[in-house]
Amino acid sequence: MNSLPWTQPGRLRWCGPATSARSNSWIERLNPALNAIASSNFDLARQMARRSPRTGVFAGVPTLIKDLMAYPGHQAGFGSRLMRGFVPPAGTPYTEALDATGLIVLGKSTTSEFGLLGTTETLAHGATCNPWNRSLSPGGSSGGAVAAVAGGLVPV
Repeated sequence: MNSLPWTQPGRLRWCGPATSARSNSWIERLNPALNAIASSNFDLARQMARRSPRTGVFAGVPTLIKDLMAYPGHQAGFGSRLMRGFVPPAGTPYTEALDATGLIVLGKSTTSEFGLLGTTETLAHGATCNPWNRSLSPGGSSGGAVAAVAGGLVPV
């Protein structure tokens, strides 16, 4: 088994709130081995965390959303080279509901191209690795989300 050392079951760790430079450096250090993040905007996440009321059930908890969803200020590449760099002008009712819970979106998790395949391997981003066994895929359109949580990049 070719697992990464920080992914032993029951010993996953997360490094602080969305506003923490420590948590961002943790993500930047681990993500190259997993390739779970399609794009990130830590500056926007810190701004959102400062402006966000601390009232939602997930207030201040950092997360990623699938690269198939529009979210203001974040690229929506849909796992495709065709859409690379596209920043939607607005979110959706779903992303507004995420904001209402207090979650802080750090970026987009990798996905299969347009969410169509059973593995998370695209020409736009390359292969996303399963953190417990890097020779396996973490799955299809939610592979980046699975790898990010299982690899300890974000708690949810």
